[in-house]
Order: sequence, then C-alpha cells, then structure tokens
Amino acid sequence: MQLIMSIVRLQRDSSGDLSADGISEKFYENLENRINAIAGVHEMLYQSPDLSTIEMQPFLENLVHLVAYGHDAPHVTIDAGDVAVRIEAAVPLSLITNELLVNARKYGGRHGRGCNVEINLQRLGESLLLTVDDDGPGFPDGFRIGNGGGLGYSLVEALTSQLAGKVEVWSDRGAHIRLEIHVPGGIPSTL
Repeated sequence: MQLIMSIVRLQRDSSGDLSADGISEKFYENLENRINAIAGVHEMLYQSPDLSTIEMQPFLENLVHLVAYGHDAPHVTIDAGDVAVRIEAAVPLSLITNELLVNARKYGGRHGRGCNVEINLQRLGESLLLTVDDDGPGFPDGFRIGNGGGLGYSLVEALTSQLAGKVEVWSDRGAHIRLEIHVPGGIPSTL
C-alpha cells in the first residue's frame, strides 16, 4: 500500500497531468495503469503454484494486454523465456515495464499508428537484463533518463536504482532502453 500511495503522490505532483480545471482524464489513465501493474503481480502470485515466484512470460503478456489497447496500440513481441522472479523484484519490474510500454505507445507511434515494440527479459549471471526497443522516432537529442524525461522515466530511474541496477537509453531507428538489474533474493531456478 505504501508503494501505491507513493505513486499516487508522484502522479499528483506531476504537472503535466493536471489541467486548469483540476485532474485530467490522462491523470486517471496513467494512475490506473500503474496500479494495474502492481495488482497484476499479486494476481499472478496468487495463481502461482508456489506463491513466491512469478513466471514473467505470461505476466508480461497480461501486462501488455492491459496497457497496449486501442487504435494506436503498439504491436508488442515478448521474449522472457523461462525467467521467473520473486515478488520483491516482480513489482518494480512490472512498474518499469509498464512505464516503458506507456512511453512507447505515447511517443513511438507515427501518424496515429502504433509502433512495434520488442520486450526481452533474460538472465545475465546473477542479474536480469531487460531490453525494450521500439521502431518509433527515438529519443530527442540530448535525452537522458532523469533529465527532463517526465514522471514515467523518473519512476524507471528510481525503480532501477532500487534494484541496484543501471539503465541505458539510445536512439537508432527507434528508442532503445536497456536495464541491467540486481534481483533481491537471487533468481529462482528454471521453472
């Protein structure tokens, strides 16, 4: 609940989501997406046979279904293989992925069309490597995470830091994000 309240406060303080008349529809949509990402982790956890790990392939597919809808929805390809994570990593990882999907939908589409997005999650030693690539226009010149990227990218940076990770972004025929994150409690063995 503390995480949800922190997200609500961050969302409320985000000046881009408020209109002169008060709270905009976009505010509610963004907040709902963030809370759905957290709820999805818990729903998958309750459906999991061991109640401690979440298989990421079906979870990410469900998250994409919640976020990527409508006429401008991106076409998303997911490859998480057999990666499973404990809840300590699943919640921040789901929020990070949610933010990156929302941004791909918002900025990656061209002329009212959705873009193509590829999500890849794999083991990298004792860490996980998450890459999210789209074929949209890419990042603006001089873009850096945490430097004018808005609330979504601030959340990505904070959550990546929370997982003792690092994030890289670049443009090359689209936007590319690479996160290497430490997984609290280690990575469970293959399911």
